[in-house]
Amino acid sequence: MKNYFEGQMKFTDRLAIEVGIEQGHSFKKIANVLHRHPTTVSNEIKVNRTFIAGNYPGGNDCRKARQCEKRHLCDEEYCNKRCKTCRKQDCHEICQGYVSQKCTKYEKPPYVCNRCKDKRICNKEKYIYSAKHAEAAVERRRSDSRR
Repeated sequence: MKNYFEGQMKFTDRLAIEVGIEQGHSFKKIANVLHRHPTTVSNEIKVNRTFIAGNYPGGNDCRKARQCEKRHLCDEEYCNKRCKTCRKQDCHEICQGYVSQKCTKYEKPPYVCNRCKDKRICNKEKYIYSAKHAEAAVERRRSDSRR
């Protein structure tokens, strides 16, 4: 029988997770190598992944944002700005033509974009798992909790 409780994860464990993700291994396979439960690996990835903000035209993630010319969707009487550039109102909430272009692949296992073939050219929001960044995040949380 496996002993799933091995104490806190070490940097080498996190490195094994990163390599496992890069090689396309399942959480179960990674967990077997680390002698941990697959849920532990999954939680480690979700808690310590690094968020990278998307680079959308004008900060607007609508598929139609580049060619959108809509105006006067809000209640502002004298507003003449295009809705996609307005800072007072979120056009996502008031425009019937809004179509999100956000990627949702990171909402399912492996919860990161490490293996995505479009990772380098993608300008959408993404999550990356890096052992180095995960270790730094854990150290920061440990340090903050001990203050």
